[in-house]
Amino acid sequence: MSATIRTSTLAPLRLALRLDGVATTLTGAALLPLAGVLDTPLGLPASLLLGTGAFFVVFGVAVLALATRRHPPRAAVRAVIAVNVLWVLDSAVTVAAGWFAPTALGTAVIVTLAVVVAAGAALQALASRRA
Repeated sequence: MSATIRTSTLAPLRLALRLDGVATTLTGAALLPLAGVLDTPLGLPASLLLGTGAFFVVFGVAVLALATRRHPPRAAVRAVIAVNVLWVLDSAVTVAAGWFAPTALGTAVIVTLAVVVAAGAALQALASRRA
């Protein structure tokens, strides 16, 4: 098995990576300036929102860069999928364990982001298998 993905089957994988990269980067770019405004309605600390926004921007840009590679390394694609799965699991634990005191809106945002990230990871995994 090759360490890279064949060029002929990359279109769906590149699309899934681009969608993830764009959505993640834009979400992070929105969180950075709005963290101090969203903290109260979401019931989440502004510092958590700032850290999340910064992570989203960095991760999103990295995923976009990976999507432009002629032959994305399988290990890098798997790492993106793994980070997305870890995000979903962490989101579930955060809500279930009551680590913070999110409002109903905050909980809805955490769950919604987790569902979107899970769908993206599933698309990436499926496209990766087909590549």
